[in-house]
Amino acid sequence: MFDNDYHIRGGGFTQGRSPLKIVVLGLITAVALVFCIFGLYKLVGYMLVARVDSSIVTITDDQAHSAISAQMPTLLNYFSGTADDAYNQLKDAGVRVFLNNRETSDNPDVSATGKEIVYLPDTASDEMLQTYNGSEFNDFNYDDLQNAMLGAWMMDISTGDVGTYIQFKYVNLAATSLNDEMNWLLAQQGLTGSGSQVLDQGVDSFGNSYITGTTTANNQTYYWRILSASFGDYYQGADTRKLPSSAAYVKLRIGSWDFIGTSALQSGSSTTDNSGATTGTDSTAAEASDSTTTDAGDAAAAGGSGDAGTPTGTAGTGTSTN
Repeated sequence: MFDNDYHIRGGGFTQGRSPLKIVVLGLITAVALVFCIFGLYKLVGYMLVARVDSSIVTITDDQAHSAISAQMPTLLNYFSGTADDAYNQLKDAGVRVFLNNRETSDNPDVSATGKEIVYLPDTASDEMLQTYNGSEFNDFNYDDLQNAMLGAWMMDISTGDVGTYIQFKYVNLAATSLNDEMNWLLAQQGLTGSGSQVLDQGVDSFGNSYITGTTTANNQTYYWRILSASFGDYYQGADTRKLPSSAAYVKLRIGSWDFIGTSALQSGSSTTDNSGATTGTDSTAAEASDSTTTDAGDAAAAGGSGDAGTPTGTAGTGTSTN
């Protein structure tokens, strides 16, 4: 009697359970536990990879726009001269610009030659110019881009048999959206409102958001196309942190000749209400180089000249003068 009481209190009885059953139940429990731990590990890993660390961006959109617009040229003012003329004008005005003696490659006119003007804010070192020349935005970390390089921009001017072509680009990691960023730049450049017309807008087959249109000023029609790509999606530099998808690489292209193919776009033309982009594909022949672009973002395009796409190439070499 006392022996039974001891076993009951101590849990010693194993009525109906053989040692084999206990072993099998133990193995099943262990296997289930292993699968649960593995699943939890994969879930946590996925969440860490997919997480967007908004704390990377330490500036506001207003701060970025203020810095970019402070020394930003009005592109329509530079169609009467060459890149050298524009460089001299900007330098004489006290703007910290550098001239890269390398031909641009985005101009669809094969007869065209040109040079690139780079503006660096006072916070950027001369070494950062060489970093840009070597790989465009690829070798910059996000902190340098939004602090030391805040406000930096690049302007290519090339001329050929059919006219002048200007390209302007920059990065804004604090942009609120790709579409808002494009509309902001268009407004800053006087390409909205009276005299301007949007012919097409949407997302092209390479993932670039875009708006295409024309502007008439001083009895001259200018043809323009602006593209923007999520900088973090295309950037392939050393910084592996995840940027918000709205962080923007922007490229504006303006020509004194019809490089956008307006005849194919006229059927879908509209006035300049850029409140939102529609979906679409990039069908103009002038954009055929988008698939091989090497800018960060144009990327997309964040090295190399081209539209916002996967930035895996180099920008090319060239001498710079200040």
